[in-house]
Amino acid sequence: MLLGLQVTDSAGNRIGFGRALARNLGKILSLITLGIGFIMVGFTKKKQGLHDIIASALVLSKDNLTNGERICRTLTAWLSSIAAVMVIVGGTFFAISVFDRSAKIEKEFEQKNANHHGHIDQKAAQ
Repeated sequence: MLLGLQVTDSAGNRIGFGRALARNLGKILSLITLGIGFIMVGFTKKKQGLHDIIASALVLSKDNLTNGERICRTLTAWLSSIAAVMVIVGGTFFAISVFDRSAKIEKEFEQKNANHHGHIDQKAAQ
C-alpha cells in the first residue's frame, strides 16, 4: 500500500497467491505488447491493465485522496507507461543495430579470410 493502492478481486476481497501469480505473469504479456497492456489502464472503464483483466483483479485506492495526490498518481502512471514503452522501443532499436553491426563485421571477416586464402592458393600454384 505504498501509494494507497490495494489489489482486490472483482468482489473487493484481497487476492490470493494464485491470482497474484497470474497478475504478475500477465505483466510479461503487458510488456511484450510494447507496453500497451499497461497503457490500457488509462482507457478502460475500471482502470485495468491487461494483466489485471487476465487475473480478474482490480486496483483500488483510498477514497480520501486530495486532488493533488490524484493528479500526482495519474502523472506517475502515465510517465511510467511512457518510460516502459521508450525502454522497449529503445532496446529493440539497440538490438537491431548490434545485430546489423555484427553481420557487417562477419561479412568483412569472411572477405578478408577469402582474400587471404586466395593469396595462399596463388603462391602454391606458382
